[in-house]
Amino acid sequence: MRVPSDPRRLMKIYLGGLIFSILLLLGQAVLVSVLPLESSRITVNTVTLMVVSLVSIPVLGYTAWQTRRYQPRLFPSWLMLFLAMVCNPVAGIVGVLNSWLFGAYYSPLFLNYFVLIVYPLYFMMIALLPSRSTRRLELIQWLFDALVVVGSITLVFWVFWIQPSLLGGYQNLDQHILSLAYAAGDLLVLWALVMILFRRLSEQQAGPLWWLFGAFSFLLAYDLITSSLEGFSSLTIYGTLREVLLSACLLSICTAGLRQLLAISQPIPRAGRYSLAGWWETARLMMPYLGLGASFGILILSLIRPQALSPLMIAIWVSFILFLVILRQVLVIRENQRLSGQLFQLNAELEQRVVERTEALIAANQELQEREIRMAHNALHDALTGLPNRTL
Repeated sequence: MRVPSDPRRLMKIYLGGLIFSILLLLGQAVLVSVLPLESSRITVNTVTLMVVSLVSIPVLGYTAWQTRRYQPRLFPSWLMLFLAMVCNPVAGIVGVLNSWLFGAYYSPLFLNYFVLIVYPLYFMMIALLPSRSTRRLELIQWLFDALVVVGSITLVFWVFWIQPSLLGGYQNLDQHILSLAYAAGDLLVLWALVMILFRRLSEQQAGPLWWLFGAFSFLLAYDLITSSLEGFSSLTIYGTLREVLLSACLLSICTAGLRQLLAISQPIPRAGRYSLAGWWETARLMMPYLGLGASFGILILSLIRPQALSPLMIAIWVSFILFLVILRQVLVIRENQRLSGQLFQLNAELEQRVVERTEALIAANQELQEREIRMAHNALHDALTGLPNRTL
């Protein structure tokens, strides 16, 4: 399973792309920091995002094509990522044309709906990755841990971002719908991050996934910062230093594509597949209980501030999360009991086999001793009369 490219050449391209990304981000940050005019800063951010998007499209297209040839089970995921990259420059080009033609430094409101497509595509990219088969107990633990973490994150996101968007005042209905749509999109990105950390994947190597984890983190940070300061309706105004996070998101996705090309250019060793370090495994086991603690913290906060938060709804949601934790523990205990019963039965069967084998060995040993006695007697006695012979 090799791509007709030299892995050392791909490594050079990968490192070159990484250096280019760092220099581009530094240049964008410096220019946005020193330029006094807002229009100049918007131009720098818009051009940078357009360049990064246009560079990412052929890289991810080639990555998806090579993945289809050499790792076809991973192709749907990388195709979703390629389609997400195609959406960005289309909206950006229309926004730039709008600013040039009408003198507005933001994209039309309807373009936000087109940009929102990337959020479900990012989620589908991670969801379509093939998982490896696991033991029933491990699958139960991972599934319920992920559900508890997702439930806790959803509750926190609802309380601090989605509910304020529902209650916030907006100039028109479109801005209200956009705020909710972006909040839902960020929730999908959060779920994708949880899936990266919790799923056990069969063929996808870890390197590209960690770059995607960083990309989704940059996108989430940008959206949350922007929504906290200005509201989701202002996401398309590219005149601040925050847009460096968007560039970092797109460059990380492009770097993930280069890393995937490098991954499929070499045979996949078992140790090189997607795996988690021991320290992260410990942290992952603590995450459901930390999420449960955060949920109870929000419940206490709702009791202190009942005007801003609904204690009843939050109590129902926390009860559901607690039910998942209890159900997970019950299922794990039942599975452990089943495995213990199987182990006890196997031990009993092994002991029975040992006893039977021991008895068979004792009987064989006794028969052997009797044969030796008979042979010695026959050697020293006459076979007809039984009297001692001349040898004795």
